[in-house]
This record gives sequence, C-alpha cells and structure tokens, in this order.
Amino acid sequence: VDVEHEIAELSRTLQLLYRDKSPVIDWEIEPDLQFFGDREDLLEMLGNLLENAYKYCHQQVHVIVTSRNDTVKIRVDDDGSGIPARAESFIIKRGHRIDTQAEGQGLGLAIVSDIIVAYEGNIQLERGHLGGASFIIELPRH
Repeated sequence: VDVEHEIAELSRTLQLLYRDKSPVIDWEIEPDLQFFGDREDLLEMLGNLLENAYKYCHQQVHVIVTSRNDTVKIRVDDDGSGIPARAESFIIKRGHRIDTQAEGQGLGLAIVSDIIVAYEGNIQLERGHLGGASFIIELPRH
C-alpha cells in the first residue's frame, strides 16, 4: 500500500472535517514507501492518529514516515497541549480517555495498538517537537 497516497487522502478528508479550525498539515514521507500489510489496517491506524492530531492541535500537524533496514517508522506530531505523562500508557487501553469533552468512545488508540501488536510492531508516545503529542509507530516491513 502506498503510504503517501493514503496519508494525502486522509488529510483531504480531515481538512474538510476540520475546516473551521483550518489546521496546517505537512509531511515528510520517504518516496515510494510501501506498507506491506492490509490497506484497511493502515487506514485504521493512520486515520485514528491523524484524526486525534487534527482534533487536538492548535494549528499544526506534522507526519514523518521513514524506513530503515526492515522497519517502517511513522511519526504523527501536533502542536496541541500534549498528553500528561501520567496518562501516556493509560490512553491506549480500550475504553480509556483523558478528554471527556470531545466526542469519542476511547477506542481509537486501543484499536491502533491492537493492529500494531498484530503486525509485531510497537507504539511510543512522547512530547513532540511541535510541543504537543507525538505518536511513533514502528512496524516490520515483512
């Protein structure tokens, strides 16, 4: 699955959904980078991460996708308030949310985590270079 194409399509949709906010998204994606897995799995992962970034950003979302050896690394950053350190491991569990003001069931990040585990990858959460949340996914290329 062509990663840049899918990110571009998801971004177009999210720009429409969040047009009142008008966030700016930019990305750095290694040319011709392919995800060797199910397209729906990739869309589920990227869709959840990008939608959260759009929802919680102030104005910017940044995506970086690279490969190294047998690993694909996807990083989604936003310039929002970030996630409190005490909640980092908590929010990827099914049904858990730290923001009760926004719509949602607390399933998105749990689904992302489940897919990553199924592909024998890992997910990491940290404060990003834009000041908000940064989700980093590493997946094997097989």
